Amino acid sequence: MLQRVVHLFKFSVTNNTEAETGPIFIDYRLSGSKEKLHRQLSGIKFTIVRFSRNLLKRLISIVLIIILISIILTIVIIKSSRKKVIPQVTGNSSVEDSIIEELEQIKRYKIEGNIKLYFHKLNELIKKYFRKKYQIGSILDIDTNTIGKAGPNKHTLSTACELLKLSHEVCYADYQPSSQEQERIYNFLNKLLSNNRPHKPSIEDELYLMEKPN
Repeated sequence: MLQRVVHLFKFSVTNNTEAETGPIFIDYRLSGSKEKLHRQLSGIKFTIVRFSRNLLKRLISIVLIIILISIILTIVIIKSSRKKVIPQVTGNSSVEDSIIEELEQIKRYKIEGNIKLYFHKLNELIKKYFRKKYQIGSILDIDTNTIGKAGPNKHTLSTACELLKLSHEVCYADYQPSSQEQERIYNFLNKLLSNNRPHKPSIEDELYLMEKPN
């Protein structure tokens, strides 16, 4: 078994095309032996291959083409992603939208058991809606025969008057409304707002309009 090996050789280049190591000398010692051994091996000779300038040019050209293709693909992806952006439905909020937002907040008074405040807030919202939507100042005093086609129908007006009177009794006469009556006044206003709410273009509508040729 070898204990130690030392390689000694010289490296030389001739004519810039060939290289050789010259004789290789090896000093070694076997395991368990103190005697140093010495051997000479034949040198190694090989040819130097120069890097081709044409190959370098080709590599540079390939790298530039890859970079150019990457830039083009990036531009195409960015443009296509911009076209696919879902348009936002814009427009001013309607009277119904603002009243519905307030209506959602009133639910908590019923949950908290504050029925008087619940009816008071619904009473105010009904009057506010008729005032803003139909320019009706007082629902209880209006003559249904003077309402035009643009106004509410007689059934809606009579129901609104009935519910306003009910809420007045709850707020000021200590009337205890049934659960049905509590639901009725809320559902009346909610349904009225939903039915009269202007149609807003859906995302599909907006996409259709964008794709429609001029």
